[in-house]
Amino acid sequence: MNELDQKFVLADLKRTLAAMESEKSSESARITVGSSDSASDLSWVERVDQCLLDAEQGCIARESVTAVNPHRNMNIGSAPKRFIKRVIRKMILWFIQPIVIQQSGYNCLNNDITTKMRDSICMLKDILVRQHNQIAELSAQEQVSQRKITELSAQSQSLQERIAEQQAHIAQLEQTISQVTALNVQVAVLKERTTALEKPEEQISDYLDYARFEEKFRGSQAEIRERIRRYLDYFTAGSRVVDLGCGRGEWLELLKSIGAEPVGVDLNESTVGLCRKKGLTVERDDLFHYLEQQPDDSLDGVTAIQVIEHLTPVQLARLTQLCYRKLKFGGHVIFETQNPAVVSTMTTNFFIDPTHLRPVHPIWARYVLEDAGFSEVALDTPQYAWVTDGSIPPLEISGADTQAFNQRIAYLNNLLYGSTDYAVIGVKR
Repeated sequence: MNELDQKFVLADLKRTLAAMESEKSSESARITVGSSDSASDLSWVERVDQCLLDAEQGCIARESVTAVNPHRNMNIGSAPKRFIKRVIRKMILWFIQPIVIQQSGYNCLNNDITTKMRDSICMLKDILVRQHNQIAELSAQEQVSQRKITELSAQSQSLQERIAEQQAHIAQLEQTISQVTALNVQVAVLKERTTALEKPEEQISDYLDYARFEEKFRGSQAEIRERIRRYLDYFTAGSRVVDLGCGRGEWLELLKSIGAEPVGVDLNESTVGLCRKKGLTVERDDLFHYLEQQPDDSLDGVTAIQVIEHLTPVQLARLTQLCYRKLKFGGHVIFETQNPAVVSTMTTNFFIDPTHLRPVHPIWARYVLEDAGFSEVALDTPQYAWVTDGSIPPLEISGADTQAFNQRIAYLNNLLYGSTDYAVIGVKR
């Protein structure tokens, strides 16, 4: 191979290596953006193989062209021509033999260099193939990683949604816990009230016979029946009436006698037993608790005879509103109590019973019923009194006008010795 052939081979090799470097850079760029093309991935490998094959074929072709045969047959033609040829050949061999020898040595050296370069290129090819395979593996791993990242992103979004749902659920649970806590407080209060009902506070009747006390200081059962008989005008047969604080049952007996359906409520065990012996329907219960258990708009009447003086003002207002809820339209409420507008009541009667809390003025009692919604609220004052022998007689003087004086005497008698009791009566309209 002459010097020109060597230049051709080296130029081809340089172009091939430059193309290989360019292909390698393009391949790295494609892997970075995540794209690949199987047809172009191996183009640079094929080009290296084609370059090696072209170089080898070129060397073979050049060697065949530049090969010199010094032993060609010269004995062709006439004798002079053969002689001249031999002379010219010797002269040419003498002239070019050193060049041919030098060229042959150079060609052998060049062939060795070309072989080594071809081996180096093959080695470089193997290295590039391995790098290409590694890059392909990395690309595949990157794609797998991208898929995993996408899956993890979807899982993260799902987890965030679940966290939001759990937070909303936690907030709802906190609200429920608050409601349950409030309900627990209410349950505790109800338990206390229930316990109080199951174990009522000590009553004076626990230590003395309160029925006998009423018999002595309030009056006999026959007397009481006559005093309260006038209340029958508000009820008829079949009327469902609840008598709060029924005591010895005089009012229940009167209601039963006209065909009504009375139910008594009292906490005193002895009086409850007495009423039941009479065949009366009586419940031993707190009057508020019993009324609360009744359906709204279900009663024809609610009565409380000599009871409201045992209540506080708050309890009286609560009882009045409760009665209004439980009564039917047209139903009546009757509260009878001692009359604090009469002086003798306060001095000789009210404080005899130690269970009385405070007197209830008739004007206050009427206002409480009106405020609860009752209509046609009226005061009933029966004509009987505890003190009957202290009245001041009217003044009679012949020839003198004593009318004005006697009117004042009548007012004073009523103030001192008037009706011992009164009743406030209302109707639900």
